[in-house]
Amino acid sequence: MTTEMDSVKIKKPQLQTPTSREMLNQQAQILIDEVNAKRKRDTSLLDDFKKSLEIQASNAYSMVEQNVFQLYEENGKLLQEKLQELFATLDRIAKLEQELEQFKVALGALYQDIH
Repeated sequence: MTTEMDSVKIKKPQLQTPTSREMLNQQAQILIDEVNAKRKRDTSLLDDFKKSLEIQASNAYSMVEQNVFQLYEENGKLLQEKLQELFATLDRIAKLEQELEQFKVALGALYQDIH
């Protein structure tokens, strides 16, 4: 004789195994999370690289600027010397022109006296 109790089987709670679809979703999510983490690291590396390049560019600019100003100073001194020589030469030329003009006047007067 079978009673109702005998026909009812007691099921033990079983751990549900994920279906193939759930497993694929989980794996896809893991991959997405890994990609996002790598992108975050890449972005951080790029930011660090950018900062490093900016520092290097700033240092290079400072060196170039310093060299340019040093050249300006050296060239300025040389230019000043050359300008002083030029103005001294122009002054001598002006004096020689005056002497030449005086000589022409004296020569003209002498010519007038002779004729």
